[in-house]
Amino acid sequence: MVTPRFAPLVGGIETHVLEVSRRLVERGVAVTVMTIDESGKLSPSETLGGVKVRRYAATAPGGFSAALRRELIETSTSYDLVHVQGVHTALPAMALNAARRTKLPTVLTFHTGGHSSRIRNAARDAQWRVLRPSLRRVDRLVAVCEYEVGYFSRRTGVPLQRFSLIRNGASPLPVDDVLSRPFTGSPLFVCVARLERYKGQHRLIAAMPDVLRREPGARLVLVGDGPHKDALVGQVERLHLRDHVEFVSFSPAERGQLGALLKRANVHALLSDYEAHPVAVMEAVALGVPTLVASGSGLTELISGGLADGIDRDEDPAIVADALLATARHDRGDGNLRLPTWDDTVDTLVSLYESVLGTRRAGQAAGQVAR
Repeated sequence: MVTPRFAPLVGGIETHVLEVSRRLVERGVAVTVMTIDESGKLSPSETLGGVKVRRYAATAPGGFSAALRRELIETSTSYDLVHVQGVHTALPAMALNAARRTKLPTVLTFHTGGHSSRIRNAARDAQWRVLRPSLRRVDRLVAVCEYEVGYFSRRTGVPLQRFSLIRNGASPLPVDDVLSRPFTGSPLFVCVARLERYKGQHRLIAAMPDVLRREPGARLVLVGDGPHKDALVGQVERLHLRDHVEFVSFSPAERGQLGALLKRANVHALLSDYEAHPVAVMEAVALGVPTLVASGSGLTELISGGLADGIDRDEDPAIVADALLATARHDRGDGNLRLPTWDDTVDTLVSLYESVLGTRRAGQAAGQVAR
């Protein structure tokens, strides 16, 4: 697998690749993850849960790595298939080009998301046009939500039958018995997301004054870090919400603490501009936490599937406050909600790999007969 970021880094793609690769190894599939280390502080080679990990320095902006490309070409005979995870950096085109040179079968999972940069968002259509020739040559394209299937079929011209829908799993987070720090709030709202403007934390902060007029004991906890933190802290100060909005982050080793916080929450909210099938939301839903999301993109499917309440992300803060309080009054249910698991994800993925490899072998055999 080739991915721009991997454990111990934290994020949706990182979680997806870790959960999937470990389970593939458990089923007897040899997996090597090739990734970029922009920090230069991580081990260049290690094994995590049976998964071989190789990290390379980025040699150009956007995640391009000449060393990774060279290694993929030189060791191509060691692999049966290349699975590229993520499409938002320079890495996918580079990896697909290398795989094509060596005639390795390829699979690509989009994992699309939003971005805070207006320039990068405006350039997305140009990016898809540049990637279009490479994407058309991929053996199978994988989307994590129905929205991505339609979106990329239209922009690449690839027929719908070349796409597979494989959703993220929804395994509950571990839950520690004791939280190392108190998180109070009645009701208690939590948002787990990188602190980027497109993730919409500013919309939740803007709603808090209206929430507090009705529920003076309410509290909002923003879990994560990122480049938009200073702006969010400034918004909290301007609205005099220092006692009611808290910023916190958890390391990968503290997932039990995150689970314990979510278990205490009355609502998990994510009002992003764009999401495909966010792992953080699915983890909260799997814990039985009432969830509120912004309608649009892949989040709409969570609303229509009854997994989350929905609201227009551009609603007035008073309306957002109404929605938060309404979701907080929801019964958590009996915990018997049937959600896709990571094992379900891997079951489908293994079948996909077998199909791609079988088709390739059949094509090669037909070519040999023809000659």
